[in-house]
Order: sequence, then structure tokens, then C-alpha cells
Amino acid sequence: FFWLPVGLERQAVNLSTLVGERGSHFSYDSHFLSPAELLAPSLWLDWGATEPAYRFNLGPAQWILGALGLLLLAAQRLPIAPAWPGNAAARWSQPLFFGLSALGLIGLMLPLSDAVWSAVPLLPFLQFPWRLLGPAAACLAVLAGFAAGRLPAWLPAFPRPDLWMVLLILALAVPLSQVPPWEPFGPADVAALTYQETRGRWLGTTSTADFVPVTVDTIPQGQGQLIDTLLRNGEPDRVNRAALPADVQVISEPVNPLHTRYTVEAPAAFPLRLFLFDFPGWQVTIDGQPAATELGRPEGFLVVPVPAGSHTVDVRFGSTPARRAGWLITAFSLLALLALAWRWPRSETPAEALPALDGSTAAAALLVAALALLLPHGWFHYDSDSWLPEPAAEKRQDNFDNQIILTGLDLSGREIRAGETIEVTLYWQAASEQTINFQSFVHLLGPDGIPVAQDDKLNPGDFPTRRWPLDKYVLDRYKLTLPAELPPGRYRLTAGLWVQAEGWRLPVLDASGRQLGDRALLAEIEVRP
Repeated sequence: FFWLPVGLERQAVNLSTLVGERGSHFSYDSHFLSPAELLAPSLWLDWGATEPAYRFNLGPAQWILGALGLLLLAAQRLPIAPAWPGNAAARWSQPLFFGLSALGLIGLMLPLSDAVWSAVPLLPFLQFPWRLLGPAAACLAVLAGFAAGRLPAWLPAFPRPDLWMVLLILALAVPLSQVPPWEPFGPADVAALTYQETRGRWLGTTSTADFVPVTVDTIPQGQGQLIDTLLRNGEPDRVNRAALPADVQVISEPVNPLHTRYTVEAPAAFPLRLFLFDFPGWQVTIDGQPAATELGRPEGFLVVPVPAGSHTVDVRFGSTPARRAGWLITAFSLLALLALAWRWPRSETPAEALPALDGSTAAAALLVAALALLLPHGWFHYDSDSWLPEPAAEKRQDNFDNQIILTGLDLSGREIRAGETIEVTLYWQAASEQTINFQSFVHLLGPDGIPVAQDDKLNPGDFPTRRWPLDKYVLDRYKLTLPAELPPGRYRLTAGLWVQAEGWRLPVLDASGRQLGDRALLAEIEVRP
């Protein structure tokens, strides 16, 4: 019911902006994970950050236990393995499937799979390889269960491996159990959402106008009559009143958000223009009879030709052949699965042979209860003063015109070879309400002051500065890859803020307010031969 319409009707909507140019934020190649990141433990979250540093990882307990399951699976094929009761071939094939699936999913999250992502149709629409962490975790869970079931045969002296595995997983997940409090954000009603959209935070369906019909040549401007009604939480009138002939009367009667009835009085035929994108599925009837529609260019709006006289025009969003087929296939498949499950042979394993989970369940409950008691005391997470970010390796106070302060810095290293990459993390703090969206840069300058490597951002921290709060810092990451032919020597790493449209930079001030320059010196970098 979902994938069939996606496949058959995807040409009807704009999907081109979902996949960015190579190297851009919405391109898959910008979101591969490194093996070190995948295997590392979870980071402590900092409640003092707008978006705390988060690590996309498998979890040490998960991948270690999954690897143990793979090792036991491999050993099962050797003569030294303990005997496997029952149908060994069938039981061996199940963990093998999940083992191969886990390895395949992990491989797709690594840069080595770049060729696969570029060659497989539709795969780039997933956008972020780390989205495969979910199915990879499910496969690792099965492998961990396989390990728990086989360990007693290998290590008879090791009591209750399932209990210790559950405790290990929960204990290492403690940093992710510390959920930051949500600040009040007011009502989440139509008026509030409309207000945010009119401020420019969103544009139609998403910030880049994805998923509008392909017949939309130009994203239309907001219609005053609609916006005023929505800001009052009223029922929107989607009739283009300005385009109505003077002697035509149209009364709107909303039935539900996807169905409106219009009562029309017209001395002559006219086009009823509606502020509705012409998505596949809109169905129009005039006096109960199906009516043809037209397309209003360039906005892609729905237009209904109405004949002269008194008429009732019904406009409702219905189904399409692809969607009906998808639901029919889903229903048939569900019935077939239920019939198959009913006829499937029952397991002959006696209940007493199944592993008991009472101990592990009780231990897990005790651990969760202990975490609930420790949470109010602020353990297992940071709660930084926004001006002194605790995770920052180096505390700083670079003053950009008393508007934005650079309060911290992390560097992957101060010595590097040509061709390698420097990773830089900046910690920004807004000193006042921002009225301008600044752009940011990190440059590595040669002895002549010319950049030899750089990384620039339209929004520092991927967060427009006009929306920066005054009580939380903004985490901002950069990567600078040095040219392979860069000569050895000392280079200066600098950072700054500027307005791209006008070409000026924010000045950096000292404690007395005197201007030091238009960029902050972060570090001296030694490029080794």
C-alpha cells in the first residue's frame, strides 16, 4: 500500500531536490560513517547545546555480541564445535542469513560502498547511509541471541549469558537514556504552524519544496485571504475570489480537510480556480456527475470548468488505481500470511527446554529503576553553561563584534601530512538577538595569507544564526582536506563569519573593543613531509 504507489506515481511529484549534488548535505556520500565511529561507544549528550553531539554507532555491546554470534556460527561448521541438537542445517541457515545481512548493512554505511550507492537505482533517495543503523541493529540482536543460546555449550562454567548480555547492553546505553527536557513552545495548531511558515522556516511540504506536483512551475506566494483565515484557526476558503467574474457567486462548505462542497450561481460558464495543488487523486463532480479539470499554470493549481446555472461542485481527494492495487495486494498478502501461519507445523520443543528470562528481566528492571533515580542528579550527561561548553577541548572567547562569541574548539590534531584531513569543531554562542543570517568559514592559510584548504557553510552548525537562542551554544563541524602536493611548513588555521550577499565580515574584537581583524586564529598547524 506504500511502495507500489511510490513506484508507479513517483513521476507525478518533485523528487529532484531530495538528492543533492555530490558532496552536498543531501547527497549520500556526505554521510558515510567511519569504522571507528560505528564501533565507538555513545557520547554523553550536552543539554547546554542546541543540538548535542551525537554519534551514529552500532553500540559496543551490540557489535561485540553480534561478532561473537558470527564466530560461534563459523565454529559450528568445524568438527571441534559441540553437537547441535535437532535440524542443524535449518538452525544454521537462520543466523547465517542475519549475519550476512548485518555485514551487508554495515558495509553500505562505509565509504567503500560508494559504487553501490551510485549504481543501484533509487538508493540515493535514502540520502543518509546511517539510516541503515536500525535494520543493522535488528540483525545484530538476532546474532547476540544466537550467541547467548550457544555459549552454555561452549562455556559450561559461564552462568546465564543472556542475563549478562542484557545488563551489558543497558549499561552501555545509559548516556542515551538521559533525555533533555523540552522547553514550552506554545500551541501546535494550524495558526502556530502557519505563523512559522510565513516566517520562512518552512516552504510548502519541506524547506526545499520537495513533493509538490511536477506541474508546479513556480512555487506560489502566500495568499493573503488564506493566511489570514489560517492564522485565526479558521476553515480556509480555497476559492480564488480575485479571479471570479463579478456576477458569479460561490459559497464554500468544508466537509473535511480533503473534501469541500461549493454551491455556484453563474449566469455564464466560467473557470473555478482553486488554491489546491493538482495532486493525483483529486476528484471533482458537478451535480453528482464526474467533471473534467484543467491545470492552472504556472502554480499548478486545480481549475474546474463550471457551466452556466446553479450547480453543486464537490472536490474531494480520493484514491488512484495504483493506491487501490496496493491496498488489495496488502490485504491479500496479509490473509495469505495468516493462513500460512495457521497451517505452519508447530514447534516440538518442550517448554522446559526454552531459556528462562526471569532473571534477566528482573535485572533489567532494577537497572532501569536505578537510572530513573539517578536522572534528576544530572549523571551521565553534560549540562554546560552555554558560555563554557564542557565537551570542548579548548575554551576560548573570540568576540565577533559583540554579536557572536566563539567559546570552544576541538581539533583532530596540530600535525598533519599533505593529503590528510583536519577535523575542526567550533562552539558558537550568540551574545545578542541576531537579525542577520551569517555565513561561516574555516581557512588554512599559507605563509602568504592565501587559503590552501577551506570549508565554508551557508549556516554555521546548519542552524541559521537568526534562530540562535541566547541560552545554548551551537556545535559546528568542519573538514579540511589538504592538497596532496602541499609543501611542509607551518600554516595558520582561522575561522570567521561573513555575509555572502554583501561580502563583508564580522570584525574580531579584543577585551577593550579594539578590532583585531576579520577572522580568529584557531591554531598553528604543522604540515610534515
